[in-house]
Amino acid sequence: SKEAHLKILMTEVFEKATTQHHFVEMYTSLCVHFNDWCSEHLKVGKFKPVLLSQCQESFEANLKDPPKEMSPKKKASASREELEEYEEKRQRYRLRVMGNIRFIGQLLVKRMLASKFLIPCAQELLSEAAPGSHSSLEALASLLTITGAEFDKEDFKYYKQLCDVFKKVEKITKDKSVESRIRFLLQDVLDLRASGWEDHKVATKKLEAPRKLGEFEGRSN
Repeated sequence: SKEAHLKILMTEVFEKATTQHHFVEMYTSLCVHFNDWCSEHLKVGKFKPVLLSQCQESFEANLKDPPKEMSPKKKASASREELEEYEEKRQRYRLRVMGNIRFIGQLLVKRMLASKFLIPCAQELLSEAAPGSHSSLEALASLLTITGAEFDKEDFKYYKQLCDVFKKVEKITKDKSVESRIRFLLQDVLDLRASGWEDHKVATKKLEAPRKLGEFEGRSN
């Protein structure tokens, strides 16, 4: 069926967007154009419900089963190969979570997903934060950075719930049990919010922006 084909396509798009971070905006644009095409050419089945279903499945799948944190004792006795394997798993998990959240954030901004999806998504990332494993908080920082300028407004229907999320974020920035890198990331989000969502950090913009092919070629010389 056409709906089954849409689901297969969306599964593939999410997989690519999750692992190819610098092409997230391109995949978002693809979804926007494909939604327009479906509205014009398909008589049955709608694109956005399929997209929402895939978002929920991908969000839940990428958050579950984070690598278990190694205790100091276990790290001390682990071989070099074991440490490398553990670090590889940890980074792979982190990259999938981050890629998935960046894609969802862009889809929210482009109104491809209902804005109400932002709140449970942020709340779930807060609840998933575990001692020693803060990938979900790093993902939350990315989600709020991407969506803040669009939704952090008093006329947003879920503004009160969003403010509650920021209150919890502020509380986490003062929690010394949380890794300092994560606390600084979340503080950056709060600073960005205080500035009216205008990013004045040129270095941050350069790091987040996709690089042109010429930049890589220049470095290789």
